[in-house]
Amino acid sequence: MPSGEPAATQAAGEFRGSTRPGADRRSAMMKFLILDDVTTNCAILGRLARQAFEAETVRMTNPIDALALCCCERFDALIIDYFMPDMNGVEFSRFVRSLDGYRDIPIIMVTTADEQKIQSDAREVGVTDFMTKPVCMVQFRERLGARLAVEGARRMH
Repeated sequence: MPSGEPAATQAAGEFRGSTRPGADRRSAMMKFLILDDVTTNCAILGRLARQAFEAETVRMTNPIDALALCCCERFDALIIDYFMPDMNGVEFSRFVRSLDGYRDIPIIMVTTADEQKIQSDAREVGVTDFMTKPVCMVQFRERLGARLAVEGARRMH
């Protein structure tokens, strides 16, 4: 029965519902970490995540603080900037992939740069996909939805 939603969005909804059977709507909500050193970008990406997936978002501007948070909290996806002070998105991804529970979750890198070297380095450390700023709702929903569906299918097997 078609719902008019893209398949990736439907699959992400199934992923959301199937990971926590019997849970109420609040506890079944996906949780995303948004990491960008520009507060406005964090707010925009957070709004996109809430609108596209009804996800809970945690917005952070400091990658070192975000790593510390990932050590004690579990997120369903990470949406990160590349250009940040103290640690770039590739370095952050390398560290976060070494944490328990973060080996396979989607990491989406959002950046103004469309450089092959950055994308190559990022893929080597486990970045799942890329989006170029400014990010539109359709691109955000389809890209992240597809990655969440893959992760959901992997968890079920």
